[in-house]
Parts: sequence; C-alpha cells; structure tokens
Amino acid sequence: MVQSKEYQQGVALARQLFGTEDGEFEGLGLPLDDDLVKELVAWLYGYMMQERPWLSTRLRLLSGISMLTCLQREEMLADWIRAALNNGCTEKEIREVIVMMSIYAGWPVTRAGLSVAATVFSRERS
Repeated sequence: MVQSKEYQQGVALARQLFGTEDGEFEGLGLPLDDDLVKELVAWLYGYMMQERPWLSTRLRLLSGISMLTCLQREEMLADWIRAALNNGCTEKEIREVIVMMSIYAGWPVTRAGLSVAATVFSRERS
C-alpha cells in the first residue's frame, strides 16, 4: 500500500490518541493483514477524523464514546475513553456524555459505561 497523506496523518493521530501507530487496531489478535490495518488507519484516523472539517477530533471522540456506551462495546469504550483523555477531554465531560446516554439506552447501559469509565480513570491516574 502506498503511504498516502491520509495514512501518514492517521498514524500521527493514532499515536496521539492510543500511543501506537495502529491505534485501536494494535494487537487485537484478529486475522487482519498489514494492508488492511494500514487502510483502516488511513480511513478512520486519517480521513474520517481529520479530513472532514465539520467536527473536531475531540467532539468525534465524545460522540464515539456515546455510541460505544449505547452499543455496550465495553472493550472499545475503554480504548476510546483513554483516547479522549489523551486528547484533552476531562473525566467530567466523559462521564456526562455517558450519563446522557441514559435517555437513549437506559440506566443499565449507562451504569455499565460509567463502570468502564471509572476503571479507565483509576488506571490512568496511577
């Protein structure tokens, strides 16, 4: 795969958010070949999160947290909470986004999301 501008931007943002070149795709243990991982990095972190100018990266992260909470994708939620913290979002903002999801997804889903957040916050503080 040619290392496009989007791929280079994607790697830079993945490192900023997740601390690795492949972002959340790093070490998943999934049968992803290197080209597919590079395409995902280019598309998600290079194009979707940077080339589309209408939302900031920060707002995209908070939106992702809200959706992952509603979908009960707790492992990915933890990754995106860490990424949001690495991008300057506060614990209070992250908690509030999760609490807002009680309107749409119900309290049990919100409670699970808050539990994930509490675990991430605790680990990040130590």
